[in-house]
Amino acid sequence: MQAGVTSSGNLDGIGDRLMFRLAYRNFGDHESVVGNYSVSAGSVAAVRWFELRNLPAGPVTVYQESTYQPDSTWRWMGSAAMDGQGNLALGFSASSSAINPQLRYAARLATDPLNTMGQGEADLFNGTGSQTGTSNRWGDYSSLTVDPVDDSTFWYTNEYYSTTGSFNWRTRIGSFKIAAGSPTPTPTPTPTPTPAPNFSLSISPSTVTLKRRGGTANYTVTINPTGGFSSTVQLSVSGLPSGTTASFSPDPATTSSTLTLNVSSSTARGSYTFTVSGTSGTVTHTATATLSKNNKP
Repeated sequence: MQAGVTSSGNLDGIGDRLMFRLAYRNFGDHESVVGNYSVSAGSVAAVRWFELRNLPAGPVTVYQESTYQPDSTWRWMGSAAMDGQGNLALGFSASSSAINPQLRYAARLATDPLNTMGQGEADLFNGTGSQTGTSNRWGDYSSLTVDPVDDSTFWYTNEYYSTTGSFNWRTRIGSFKIAAGSPTPTPTPTPTPTPAPNFSLSISPSTVTLKRRGGTANYTVTINPTGGFSSTVQLSVSGLPSGTTASFSPDPATTSSTLTLNVSSSTARGSYTFTVSGTSGTVTHTATATLSKNNKP
């Protein structure tokens, strides 16, 4: 219903669907979705608004809901949003037989009693004309959005008429706040990535010293798994001096392997750093140790 227009020009409240948009907020200790739709209440159109919680684990619960209809004015084509402090606002069109369609909003603080628009209603912009014809459609893209810069300013857009007519609507954008100050943003938790299966190698002892006649040097090569690694590792060694051979037992290995170096008497005395390599699939890691041969008999 609009001022100066017969009943044939009544506007469509589109009460068969949710209005734009379901607005989601993550506050760290809880998550909320707010929305609205048009209903018939007390022989006029009114806005039914709601807040859902227990997302996303479920079961989803209705935390609060209510029909906003403080008087006999028709209110429809709503849009709901919530700021960073949990304050909720509801933008909508309003009209009656005595007024042209207007842009209004109602609001509640997070501390207001549940199921109420405790901060009342305010006019955002008053149209000075009504719509005729145009298939009774009105303001399909009513939208209320919170400014991402301060997370407390609400921006609302809807249509209006400056003079009564058909297909000559205009668009109005306005902003408002319902609480002083800006909230401290709650960072979205970053999931801790699950490490890919991997491993590292270590060798003990770090050094074995043999006399000049040579002999056997034994080392333990340990496979240190991470990220649930449980595959076998193929082992090899490089950097050994001439006259020295090597064997691993077992090879491949899953946890550890004994490296045995057989050093001949012909191997020149000195200190030799060698490298053990472990390969599993496309992953290779290395570790080093030292073989020392002195001149003692």
